[in-house]
Amino acid sequence: MLREYDKGYVTFFNELKDKIIDSQQKAVVSVNKKLLMLYWSIGNLILNKQTEGVLEDLIIDELSKDLKIAFPSMQGFSERNLRYMRKFAEAYTDEEFVREVASKISWSHNIILMDKVSDYDKKVYYINKIIENSWDKNTLICEIELELEDCEEQNLNNTLEEDNYSEDINQDENSKSECNDDIENKPIVDNVDEDNNYIEEITSKQDISIQLTKDSYMLDFLTFLDEAEEKDLQKQFESYVTKYFLELHSGFAFVGSNYHIKIEEGDYYVGLLFYNLDIRCYVNIELKIGKFRPEYLGKLSFYLSLIDGKLKKEEDKSSIGILICKDEEKLIVQYAFKDSESSEEDTEYSLTQDIPKEFKLILPTVKKIGLGIKEKLKG
Repeated sequence: MLREYDKGYVTFFNELKDKIIDSQQKAVVSVNKKLLMLYWSIGNLILNKQTEGVLEDLIIDELSKDLKIAFPSMQGFSERNLRYMRKFAEAYTDEEFVREVASKISWSHNIILMDKVSDYDKKVYYINKIIENSWDKNTLICEIELELEDCEEQNLNNTLEEDNYSEDINQDENSKSECNDDIENKPIVDNVDEDNNYIEEITSKQDISIQLTKDSYMLDFLTFLDEAEEKDLQKQFESYVTKYFLELHSGFAFVGSNYHIKIEEGDYYVGLLFYNLDIRCYVNIELKIGKFRPEYLGKLSFYLSLIDGKLKKEEDKSSIGILICKDEEKLIVQYAFKDSESSEEDTEYSLTQDIPKEFKLILPTVKKIGLGIKEKLKG
């Protein structure tokens, strides 16, 4: 092994590992801050609406419904969570404090503090303890309960409820004895080689980032960001492909993107729909980001059959499909033609790279399409 004869390798590796951990931690903290600032902003908008005389219940009910429709993949817009956003904005009026302090812990931790701690300074105290000791949710609850239990002047009747933090948070009911056991324990990575310090313990700085990534609201937000990024890439991809076929001057006329076709069974939306004026047929181009999957042919064939059944005129030829699949390594292009144009019976579509003789002078080869789109993507 390299470290057996290169004395500096261990130092080199640890420096590299520290850079990776630091980058990961910064990324997680940055995303969590964006989420917390978003929730704080929504909370303030709700408060502003209330000052205009609109009832809180009415605002939150309507807002929850509309946000779920606008962002169906995000689970954080329940009525209960919107109420916590309002409470969050009401508890912390200083934007700078939210940005620099409250956003360093997870939303679930903040919910617990809003429910169980009324004093502002005490909230700040617990935030610092969470960051310092990387407390998970259960540990935080235990610490708060133990402090309340030890406080002689605290009336037990004022103890805040322990459940219903959020629809998305599932909390185990821990006994007081569990709260006392190993409350300060933190996860570490054991040394693989203690003599050479080859693998060091994870720092508390990374521990808090681990707690952030475990939060259900954080995972929900990350999923939403991934989906938004994918949609953005898809739109760019569609734009480049559309531009490429229109610039071919081979009779392609753009009909629409996500073209709506309604049948009795439901509503369907085909990808990019063109009409080729030289061939006199519809051309459906389906774009996929990621590795090629065999089931793509089935979906493309179904769409082509829909187009033939709903849009194709008697004088038109059978529709043509083009499947373009782009992953990080390559671009796959395949045509889909009907197996028999002359047959009166319904025939299936099949993928091919070969163009029928009657279309060769009009349609670009799969190689030409691939090279042309790659040039567009390079920009």
